[in-house]
Order: sequence, then structure tokens, then C-alpha cells
Amino acid sequence: MVPVKVALIIFICTAEVGLVSSSPIIVRAGILLTENSTLMYDMRNVRPALEVAFARALVEHNVHFEPVWVAYDDKCKQYNALGHANDLMSIEKVDVIIGPGCSDDMVIVCELTTYYPLPLLIGAGELIDTTFMYPWLIRFSYNTYSLWIIFVKMMKLYQWKDIALIRDCCDFPKNVTTRGFLNILADENIEPYEIHFKTGSINKTAAGDQVIRNYLKEASVYSRSESLNLMVHPSIAHYDTLNPAPTGFPVTTEETF
Repeated sequence: MVPVKVALIIFICTAEVGLVSSSPIIVRAGILLTENSTLMYDMRNVRPALEVAFARALVEHNVHFEPVWVAYDDKCKQYNALGHANDLMSIEKVDVIIGPGCSDDMVIVCELTTYYPLPLLIGAGELIDTTFMYPWLIRFSYNTYSLWIIFVKMMKLYQWKDIALIRDCCDFPKNVTTRGFLNILADENIEPYEIHFKTGSINKTAAGDQVIRNYLKEASVYSRSESLNLMVHPSIAHYDTLNPAPTGFPVTTEETF
């Protein structure tokens, strides 16, 4: 297996060897991304950049990449990401995997590439606060930890004392994200009031509007101070502009950051 060292900002690799050779170093790379989705890291968006990067690696670093392109579905699906990653490792015998971009897909593939040590390069996966448990993962994106730090600084600036957190109780990646936020709040000795909902239980209808209004009213009852901040799950972020607003306190979503 060729030892690989990441060198550029997004998905560009170079090989590092002890001896200089005129023959190019061969790196077999598996590229695992979604296809025909609206995601910015979709295969059709990323592939042209990777092809340019591979060409530069050969000219500038004498490294020849042999790509194995694998596109799956039009949305994030853990079982497909895991299955294709296993095929890339066991059948295609790749030296490195680039992708997947989805946070939950990334986590499940990281479990595999940690057990069977293999470099995994990610340009997304931003919904996971920390990746210290995955030593073979190199992630180039920002992450939610930095977003939570900004939010805590906002709390201190505006002297927010009470927080209501409306969150999905069943969405795995969002739960991971929320847990990181709760841990940071715990470090500040802040315990938010939590309101849970289930994925799919709220939709853009009059009934859905009423459900979220009830959540907001519940949060406002909890607040005993002049300023309450509400952190809502991105999937119901469109409700932060309900008119007329059922409460008078600030509403913040993860998408705000």
C-alpha cells in the first residue's frame, strides 16, 4: 500500500517517499460521492476539480492517480456509503478513499477505515464536532464546533441567560451535532430547556404551523427572564419567521451561522 500524505486544501494528494524515482508513484484512489443531488459536494460538482488535481499531481509531483469513481443515490444513505467503501477496500484495493461528503455517511465509513487502516479524505462532514476518534480521517471543512463557539460568544455579548432548544429526537447526525452544543453549554454551566420532536412530524401546513407555535409558547413559559434565545432544528427553520410571531424572544437556527 502506498503511504499517502495530504497536501492541498481540497482533495489533492501527493505521495511521500524516501527515494527519488523517475517512474511515477501509483496511487489507487476511490472516490465515493452522491450523484444528481443538490449537495455542493455532489459527484458532478467535485469530479472536474479532482481530475484537474490528479493531472497536477502527475506533472508537479510525479504521482499518478488511478481513480475508481463510485457514485451512489441522490441523497445521503449510510448503508450505501458503507457498502461501497467496503468494495473499494476489499475488491478494488484502493490506497485512499475521497468522500463521502454527508456527515452521517462519513461517520459510518470512518468506522471501517479506522478498523482497516486506510486514509480517508473529506471535504465536508461539517456536522461532526470532533473527529479525534478517527486517526485516518483528514477533514478539510469547517465544523459545528466553531459554530457553537460563535453562538456562546453571542450569548455572552447579549447576556442571554435562558435557552430553549427545540430539536429532533430521532435524527442521528443532528443528534450528534446537538450533543456537541450541549457539551459546550455544560462547560458554561448552562442547561437549556429542551423540546423534542420527531422527524416528519412537522410539515409546511396550517397544522404544522400550529405545532411549532405550541413549541414556541412552551419555550416562552419556561423563560423567566427578559431575554430567551430559542435554538431550533434546521428542518423547522422556516418557522422562525411565523407571522405574527407567537413570542417576543430571539429565534436562532443552526443555518443562521
